[in-house]
Amino acid sequence: MVHQFTQDRYLPKHPSVQQFPEPIAGRHNLVTMEGSTWKQWRGYFNPGFSAGQVMNLIPGIVDEVVIFRDLLRERARENEVFQLEKLVLNLSIDVIGKVVMDHQFNSQRLDNGMVSALLRQVEWCTVGIDPSPFEYVNVFRPVVHWYNTRKMKSYLSYQFELRYSNKRPENVKSRSIVDLALKSHHASSPSFTQKAKPVTSPMMDVAFKELIISQIKVFLLAGQDTTSATAVYIHHLLSKRPSILTLVQEEHTSVFGPDVTALPTLLISNPHSLNRLPFTLAVIKETLRLFSPAAAARAGQPDFFLSSPSTSTRFPTEKCLVWASHHGLHHNPRYWVRPEEFLPERWLASEGDPLYPAKDAWRPFEKGPRGCIGQELAMAELKIILALTVREFKFADAYAEWDLRRGTAKREQGGVNGERAYQFIRGGGHPSEFYPCRVESLNS
Repeated sequence: MVHQFTQDRYLPKHPSVQQFPEPIAGRHNLVTMEGSTWKQWRGYFNPGFSAGQVMNLIPGIVDEVVIFRDLLRERARENEVFQLEKLVLNLSIDVIGKVVMDHQFNSQRLDNGMVSALLRQVEWCTVGIDPSPFEYVNVFRPVVHWYNTRKMKSYLSYQFELRYSNKRPENVKSRSIVDLALKSHHASSPSFTQKAKPVTSPMMDVAFKELIISQIKVFLLAGQDTTSATAVYIHHLLSKRPSILTLVQEEHTSVFGPDVTALPTLLISNPHSLNRLPFTLAVIKETLRLFSPAAAARAGQPDFFLSSPSTSTRFPTEKCLVWASHHGLHHNPRYWVRPEEFLPERWLASEGDPLYPAKDAWRPFEKGPRGCIGQELAMAELKIILALTVREFKFADAYAEWDLRRGTAKREQGGVNGERAYQFIRGGGHPSEFYPCRVESLNS
């Protein structure tokens, strides 16, 4: 049925979807835009997120993941419990900064005021569908939002001016996503193509600059939200299934060779080698099925009815939140054989095999015209993270120790449906407590 309101016909985003990102990215961003405005801005950014362009971005991603790998080596030597997702959050933000605006936030190693403001803002945002009215009555929230917005805007505006002041679009040599978007905008705007003015010339409407910065912020939000949680859940699932981990490791040795120290150079020189990892891709897709990072909320319309595929019953949607529950769909036995099991092999099954996925049943990035623009980038980043970690580190969750220290062992006993690393909502779905764990070096 999700197909009906995302692909057969696209319903507009529900107001609750607009409420969450507004304090971070403003009112006009690719998540909340509709109609011709969304189509125009999506067109500006499509070239930067294409599969071919993502290959050009691999060297920058590898550089950031190498820092992440080095931090894991430090954690392995310390042998202390740490929250893995907090490390991956900073990694994801640094990757987005590098590929979107060719800027180094360095948040993995240093405290970055803009990144801190972004993460605080996420914590203070509301989804807009909480049943408790007290969720929205907080006298401090507007002040916190104002302060964090000011910090983010000041930092990004300065970086924007520093990078583009007095430069014409054709003279910007980088192929970052924003660079390509600006060139696309200039190419489609007669007022710019006639004289090729610098990006920050008076001919650039201030509103346009603000919109570009809004998109940068929404990419930072979306990138860290999805990739960080998924990377953690992949390692969590592999730690519970050593036989599957062994298959991933063997595939990487077959494709990249046995020398893990040479891998960063190999990936930079031959990024297309990432496309030779079918089992790794299957592991990523199966993790996204079990732990979907988001869902889709649409606004019902007076003339739109959902039809039951089994009974043909029609359901009105006017004044309704039409909710695509990806978690529910991905765990539904109607569409998935053994839905609660981690079975990467289902993604390698042939049509006719009982494990073969049903058409359109896998939707972590959604489908249709409003599907996630960054899914190619996310998949590439996840492959690189795995390439640089699975043969060097062994992860083990430390929830028992964490709960004992915090006095929550009794309350958290059994987790949710037997899973202690259950998802909690922080924009998207994230592992409980940011996944406390220990890491061990396999090469020591």
